[in-house]
Amino acid sequence: MALGIVAALLERQRSGKGQRVDASLFETGVMLMSYHLLYRQFTGTNPQPQGSRHTAFAPYGAYPAADGTILIGISSDGAFRRLAEALGRPRWSEDARFGTNADRVKNTPELDLCLSEVLAAHPVAYWTEVLDRYDVANDPMQNPEQVMEDRQARALEQLERVELEGAGTALLPRLPIGLSLAPPAIQGPPPRVGQHTREILVEAGFTESEIEELLRGGVCAAGGESECPQ
Repeated sequence: MALGIVAALLERQRSGKGQRVDASLFETGVMLMSYHLLYRQFTGTNPQPQGSRHTAFAPYGAYPAADGTILIGISSDGAFRRLAEALGRPRWSEDARFGTNADRVKNTPELDLCLSEVLAAHPVAYWTEVLDRYDVANDPMQNPEQVMEDRQARALEQLERVELEGAGTALLPRLPIGLSLAPPAIQGPPPRVGQHTREILVEAGFTESEIEELLRGGVCAAGGESECPQ
């Protein structure tokens, strides 16, 4: 919806014409299914749940290491050769079962078993360092505690400590957008129900008497008053 509004503003700037902008979760869901819709049309079968796997690439997904789980994504034969070298198994790329992406997709169970046996020998940190060195797409699967300690999240200053009324402080993620002139920042704690009702209505052009009428009629509520319409 936000992207649609930006596009409409650009059109208004260019042509001077305004337009209606609408969006829905249903349309968004259908758009995100585009790959699977094409898969159904070209294969004649409905895709099945894959978990972290991918129907078109292999190996692709979450694999157990000695102390956790690592995500690996291979989308080309060249990347698979680098993966095989990184794991100390260069002959994998010569194996008839794994030579091409089509072969690997066909033999995904066998390939996953081979990968899991090798990866289980070392912790995640070891493999991320090795795979990074060989330019293989990978990342550790992290829990919330690890994300809060993640060096990239810290470098991007995406988590801000905010005072929460009656609950102490907590780290909250800011909007994931970078703006050089007006960088986004959390403006304060989440508002209480009705906390800013009057300010918002005043900004929208309502008079004090109109606001009082809305409150009395239960159309809306302000801080400290009933939260539900009568």
